[in-house]
Amino acid sequence: MDGTAGDTPGAAPAGTDGALGPRGASDAAAAAGHTLVLIRTTVGTEQQAREMAARLVGIHLAACVHFYPFASVYRWKGAVQDDAEYAVEARCIPEREGDVRQAMLEGHPYEEPLVEAWTVRGVPAGYFAWAQHGTGS
Repeated sequence: MDGTAGDTPGAAPAGTDGALGPRGASDAAAAAGHTLVLIRTTVGTEQQAREMAARLVGIHLAACVHFYPFASVYRWKGAVQDDAEYAVEARCIPEREGDVRQAMLEGHPYEEPLVEAWTVRGVPAGYFAWAQHGTGS
């Protein structure tokens, strides 16, 4: 991590304006599309990530869920940890955010899980319609 805003938990990824679009993108262009929510948590294994993804899509809370491995260094109970983890990112309509957060927390394998969210603006109408359909809306 290089200390940029994207490296801070809960901060917008580096190089964005908080809407997961390039900095300097026209507000008019962003307003022309729809809004989705990207909700992320982490788990310890690929199997846990797959199960969470399948459950969120299966019960129509998320239209799509990506998961991928990454390395994490952090302090836990006084000791520095260096672990492999999996990020689980769910895309949903704004009305489903609370339900997705709750579903991610139910049975979460971590003692202190974090569920964080970003607003995604400027979503094209076709993708938004697909996401609505996928979430039963």
